[in-house]
Amino acid sequence: MLARDRAGTLWRYNGAGNGSLKVRSKVFSDWGGSYNAIVGVGDITGEVGHFLAVL
Repeated sequence: MLARDRAGTLWRYNGAGNGSLKVRSKVFSDWGGSYNAIVGVGDITGEVGHFLAVL
């Protein structure tokens, strides 16, 4: 899952394979300052259960 916090940091949360998420890892700092939304493009891999969160 990708999530952006109010400070503009973009975080990646990998799945743990048991329905929970692993510890987050930073992808970018000050990301998307000119954007007001993050939009998913759909199910790229054909798996079920993808979602998008805005923190």
